[in-house]
Amino acid sequence: MQILTYHAWVLSGSPNSSTGVLSEFLQLSGEIGVTAFFALSGFGMFNSIMHSYDNRTFSYKSYLQKRAFRILPPYYFCLAVSILLLNGNFIGINGLKHVITHVFLIHNLFPSCHGSINGALWTMGTIAQFYLIAPFLCRLFQRNGHLTMVSSIALTVLMKFAVYHVFYQEVEDSGWYAFFGGRQLITALDNFTVGMFVAWFIKKHKVQLNAPVGLFLTVGSFIVQLYLCSFGSIYGVHTNNLSGYLWHSMIAITIGLAMIGISYLPTIKIRLLQYLAKNEYPIYLWHLTVYNNLLQRSEFIMSCSGKIRIILLISIAILAGALLSKSTINLDMIFLYHQHNA
Repeated sequence: MQILTYHAWVLSGSPNSSTGVLSEFLQLSGEIGVTAFFALSGFGMFNSIMHSYDNRTFSYKSYLQKRAFRILPPYYFCLAVSILLLNGNFIGINGLKHVITHVFLIHNLFPSCHGSINGALWTMGTIAQFYLIAPFLCRLFQRNGHLTMVSSIALTVLMKFAVYHVFYQEVEDSGWYAFFGGRQLITALDNFTVGMFVAWFIKKHKVQLNAPVGLFLTVGSFIVQLYLCSFGSIYGVHTNNLSGYLWHSMIAITIGLAMIGISYLPTIKIRLLQYLAKNEYPIYLWHLTVYNNLLQRSEFIMSCSGKIRIILLISIAILAGALLSKSTINLDMIFLYHQHNA
């Protein structure tokens, strides 16, 4: 929701909706939303992989096939629509590099291709690369979850320090390249492992319902996020300083605490986290396409005031994403059927 809200706010001309800390939170909500997106992916992956480990049915080949059948059909469908119907600039020799890198999910590794066809799709490269190492991370969490979590944060901060030093000293457009370098797998690893840690923690400690604890963690995490946004708006979040090195890691930790807090709440329980991890993908995939079409072609949307326009954009994007996900061929089910009957 934070990513959807941020993009709707930016594309609507960034209307003034608040002042002070809340305004700073809105301006950085896209960064928080992507971090939460990665954390939920880590949470979902840990539970899925550990289910196979526990049943002694895990196979790396089958795991990769299942991931591919699950994410690639809607991804390629969205990519095809973006290329063929919405952005003809990538049809031809000049767009070949962009298309090939997007097809093989390595577009996030090239600055010129990073978000070039569809601004929302850059994350899919980072997530796909995370899938390659997720089973090995699960093994590390099995051995020592706390050490794995701390080590991944330390590695992420170290890599950001190294990357930002290079970009800020040697690249002219340092702001863009810092964002590009700061959102690679090696510089966002702890975003994913925070989600995995939450799933490991819940599984290991068999979390019991406790509303006061859950409410304290959830609300407290949000309050800390507000202050981190104030800090980030002053010192930067993709910058060659302490804020740039640590900000996303601290946000990831607050998201992890909120996820643990939600698991303690009796009316929400862990099912909410599982639902978000499962259904975030199609809505995220399509939301920018929906936004751009509505803003370019709908006179009614453009006639609405800023806040109403943002609410309408988000609502329509959620509905469209859900409908498009159901209309896309579910090859994951075909794969499971094949595995069952093999």
